[in-house]
Amino acid sequence: MSRKFKLALDVDLTTVDTLTPWLLWAGAKESEVQGILDEIAEDTRSKKSQYMYFYRDCDYITKINPELEDPLEYWRTLDYETLTPYAEFQPAMAKIPQHFENKGVELQVIVVSSCFPEHLESKKRAIEKWLDGFNPKFIATNDKEFVDFDLLIDDNALIYSKCFQAGKNCLLFPSELSIVRKVEGTVTSKESTKNGIWKMLGDHFETCFDAVRRN
Repeated sequence: MSRKFKLALDVDLTTVDTLTPWLLWAGAKESEVQGILDEIAEDTRSKKSQYMYFYRDCDYITKINPELEDPLEYWRTLDYETLTPYAEFQPAMAKIPQHFENKGVELQVIVVSSCFPEHLESKKRAIEKWLDGFNPKFIATNDKEFVDFDLLIDDNALIYSKCFQAGKNCLLFPSELSIVRKVEGTVTSKESTKNGIWKMLGDHFETCFDAVRRN
């Protein structure tokens, strides 16, 4: 195969849920989590930059536990190898290469993720396990618009905007922190929605990518 298609993947809230464990780490009860996620999703629509707001102020985390001195300590101590990716992520990734095989195109997977230094190695090991057989290249950066890829899948609306401005293809993955408009009948804070997107990508990757390119 002479041609390559470079598929770049974000990690947090795109391939794996790292928000629910943060809420639980802060002291939320399991019975409260979905309600908090729904509240975060609704609040996202009123913020121009929910990612910046959420991780800067950590309002929802400190609301759960006002005595937390450093809500970001969760990220410094997070062991990604204890997490499980979205249920449809690995089945989808097993199917996506099939969309290229008959065209003589090789799929190259790149993982592009913003990292805390303390959890970098843990995240790399987890990704290697979840993407066994892909031998993914790992790039730790938040400046994803400068990475060489054909398509990036990411839940950060700011990243999506930067890629769009740079002329890069980016598919905005649904998460509590990436809702840019309200769609009636759609609950994007449900894990079933995220699994549905991965299943669609696995079954209809070419169609999805063509739609991204047209936009």
